[in-house]
Amino acid sequence: MLLRLAMMGGAVLFAWNLVTEMRRVMRRPTEPKTLPPASREEAAAIDLSETALAKTMAIEMAIAPLGDGVLWNKAESFTYAVTKLTEAVLAEPSQYRRARRHLTQVLFGVKEAARHFAKLYAAAPNERARENFISLLDDLTDVYQTAAAQYSEAGYADLEIEEAVLRELVKKADP
Repeated sequence: MLLRLAMMGGAVLFAWNLVTEMRRVMRRPTEPKTLPPASREEAAAIDLSETALAKTMAIEMAIAPLGDGVLWNKAESFTYAVTKLTEAVLAEPSQYRRARRHLTQVLFGVKEAARHFAKLYAAAPNERARENFISLLDDLTDVYQTAAAQYSEAGYADLEIEEAVLRELVKKADP
């Protein structure tokens, strides 16, 4: 009987120690899991491009019910220009901050303007407002095409600078 009591006491003590150790381990602060810098930049670029493409979809969805082919074509051209910029960002995610304003703030404004225009134009078609909105989409398409080209060319400019520096080092190394 005494042996059984001693064994039960040992089992209770073991269980108590196990529970307290598990509680201590569970309360231990864990180090936050961080991505390496390249992965963070890639993740931010992917998030930025997904957000931008969602906004362009909202623009197209606002224009589609109007049934105006010219407006639809202008919205598609704008969407294509935004897509080119997002592709450039995804190809060179280390500099995604350069395109952030175009792909967030400006697109948000365009999305809201498209929704507002579509609502008003559906209620009472106004040719002047339509022409103004088409002009806005044309201007924005040009801006985004230029931004995509500059974003892509920036990588090549950096490469040319690196090549020039390396050539200079090779010339200095040659006797």
